[in-house]
Amino acid sequence: MNSNGLEKSETTSILEIQNEDTKTWQAVGSISLNNSACSDNEIDTTDTHQKQQKQQQQQQQQHQQKQQQKGEDDNHKKLLPLGIKNILCPNAKVKSDRRAKYMYRHSHDKIDTNLLILLHGAGDSHLPYHEFAKKMKLPQTATLCVNANAMGSVSGSNSGFVTLPFDLGHTWFEEMDYTTGEPLKSNDARRLKSLESACNKFDTLLLDVIINHNTSDDAATTELWIPERIFLFGFSSGACLAMNICYNRMKQGKLPLGGAVCVAGGLRGTTLQLPDLNSSKSKRNDNECTPILLMGGGQDASYTTSLLKADAKLYNSICSSKSDLVKTFVQPGKGHDMVKHQAEIKCMMEFFAEKMVRRMIAMEGWSEVATASG
Repeated sequence: MNSNGLEKSETTSILEIQNEDTKTWQAVGSISLNNSACSDNEIDTTDTHQKQQKQQQQQQQQHQQKQQQKGEDDNHKKLLPLGIKNILCPNAKVKSDRRAKYMYRHSHDKIDTNLLILLHGAGDSHLPYHEFAKKMKLPQTATLCVNANAMGSVSGSNSGFVTLPFDLGHTWFEEMDYTTGEPLKSNDARRLKSLESACNKFDTLLLDVIINHNTSDDAATTELWIPERIFLFGFSSGACLAMNICYNRMKQGKLPLGGAVCVAGGLRGTTLQLPDLNSSKSKRNDNECTPILLMGGGQDASYTTSLLKADAKLYNSICSSKSDLVKTFVQPGKGHDMVKHQAEIKCMMEFFAEKMVRRMIAMEGWSEVATASG
């Protein structure tokens, strides 16, 4: 027995119990600490989850804002309807088929208020003009570059306007006798008939561009571009076609277009009978005539300065206004070539700036409320 009256075995048992109790409390303390750590982890996890939710909400809001902005931008874009695409390329199966016939591009500012149609020269294609239009960056102006192999028959019996021999490409109307290799005179019956056919064919396209008839609902009619917001740009034979289109529309009493820029080409013989210039009844009002910028080169042997001035005089003679509707610009020392000099570009851009329509999108829908005083 020990001093407390306990046997050694009993003392050992009590110590073991105390040790077991100590271990138990240590284990309980460890569990408590672990639970506390878990709680902290749960708090951290909750905070992280909340942060992720906040980030997701912010991303969703940003996405919605972008979609809303995209929707607002799309409201000012004008898509070419399927009917017009089928006129330009009736047998298209894939996008590349259409791109080989025409290229359409929205305005760089996503507001397609105006439409500029570009026509290439003989044997060329629409692709360089697509890049040319892209570089111009005309505000609020969509562009449509058409190849002369476009608007063929559905059966495929003809490929567009006029096919040149020896795989030299296409052009808009017959300008040469391919049996002799000699150019046709401006008053040649074959040339005038071909030019008239091209004008009528293109005018059909313009009608569909101006008023788009929805084939799925005959009662629904969507206006794409009114005539005064449609502009033409042409080089060489493309310029000749552009100016004749404007001339024929004026003679036939159709609404004028917004304007046309004709480079190195003009009327050079008209498809319609000339009016009696001395008769006031033959005169047209300014609002019936498409304004034209006629541009040429001082050294152009194909479209000489004298031809340019004669075309301008003829066109202006139809209009009753004292002011000239045809503005002319001759680049000294230039041959039969596209626009490339700074003075030419400046003249062209000033013409577009004067004639093209520009919408004030930010102010549309606003109204001024006048309050009555005293």
